[in-house]
Amino acid sequence: MKAAVLKQYGGPENIVIEEVVVDDLQPTQVCVQVQCSTIASGDRRIRSLNVPFGYRFLVRAMFGLIKPRKGVLGTELSGKVIAKGDDVHCFNIGDKVIVNTGVALGAHAQFVTVDKSALIVHQPDVLSDEKAAALCFGGITALDYLERRACLQPNESLLVIGGNGVVGSAAIQIARVLGARVVTSVRRPEQFARDLKRLGADEVLLSSTALQRQYDVILDCTGAYRTRELTRCLKPNGRLALIVSNNLFAGLCLPLIPLGQGKRIITGVASERVDYMERLVGLALQGRFSPAISATFPFEHISGAHVFADKGGELGSVVVSMSTPSRRENQREILRGSK
Repeated sequence: MKAAVLKQYGGPENIVIEEVVVDDLQPTQVCVQVQCSTIASGDRRIRSLNVPFGYRFLVRAMFGLIKPRKGVLGTELSGKVIAKGDDVHCFNIGDKVIVNTGVALGAHAQFVTVDKSALIVHQPDVLSDEKAAALCFGGITALDYLERRACLQPNESLLVIGGNGVVGSAAIQIARVLGARVVTSVRRPEQFARDLKRLGADEVLLSSTALQRQYDVILDCTGAYRTRELTRCLKPNGRLALIVSNNLFAGLCLPLIPLGQGKRIITGVASERVDYMERLVGLALQGRFSPAISATFPFEHISGAHVFADKGGELGSVVVSMSTPSRRENQREILRGSK
């Protein structure tokens, strides 16, 4: 099969499409023909080693000290089951599915082989391949952080810092599902205000303005602010959720530091669960969650997709399609049906 292989750490030019061997199918596995995948922030961090201070050695230890051990990146995809093992009864050949490969990576290829117990769910026919591929990363992170870890309650106030990103745009929608009042801050409110309000934000503000208030929960998707600056903006019993930590020390130790007034800090990797995926599919079918997509690139231009994603500042995910010609998504179209 063809796969986008990262030959060495660095820039997008180090990604080369080449032929690789498909793994043998085991009795409990399914083989999925990939339709679409995404360029997630984790893919770019692994590729470039552009990570917060202290994390670079951990990335190398997990994915290869000298050069990438897992050369095919990609953590989320939509596709179709084309083969299955004898012990697989929950999926049939021809089924459309959504797969989250997590740290196993491998989604930037023509085919992916996963176990039936992996993070894989059925894809409804009404959900496009592009939307399905972009469902998991932002949606799962937002669900886990806001509902399970921060325990966001109805009528509580939430500040999402970086609401135009993949996690931020998902968090706005998930927070509305949970009944919260949502304020989001972005660098250029005039560019995103209309679209982010369609996603569910009550207000879209500059960060300097947003940090003049207090909130029950703050979700920082950027890592651009000092923790002390953000904790001042918490109400008593407020929770600060750091999607991106400034450094390894902050990621490991900040949750242990007492803040007083019942305030607390939340860090760490979001739990990836099948029930989260199923819930996101249900919300998408209800029109309550619609992953934002900034651009779609054909697979043969995947290095260009990385270049585009590295620039940042767009709304939502960058999708890689096995069959779709390159295009910029119309932002009004991608928000159609969301509430």
